[in-house]
Amino acid sequence: MKQQGKRKFYQNDKDEIEAKIIPNEDLKKASINTVGVNVFDEGHKQCGTGMGIEEFDYMKKGKVDVHYDLGATVKNKEMPMAPSDQKLKKLQKVARHGKLSSRETTKKLADMI
Repeated sequence: MKQQGKRKFYQNDKDEIEAKIIPNEDLKKASINTVGVNVFDEGHKQCGTGMGIEEFDYMKKGKVDVHYDLGATVKNKEMPMAPSDQKLKKLQKVARHGKLSSRETTKKLADMI
């Protein structure tokens, strides 16, 4: 991801940035068929999500990592078991069918395809 503009949010506000995937219909359907829920919908309680941002450098370039915990590998009471490798491969085929949206608190910074 590359920052546009002059403001140096990459030095001052990195803890106030959030990023998420906005899926298209194919990706939503694949998520529901694979995991049982649309993991991109923030209202569900079944899967976990996380985000990390590497520091933006002097060229205003940085790395955004958004991940979704689709299930556990060991049976437990907090999270259902992860889907089979076969189901995950189907989800992986359409994994890029969405947009990455990043925001600073309530101000949108970028949409990426």
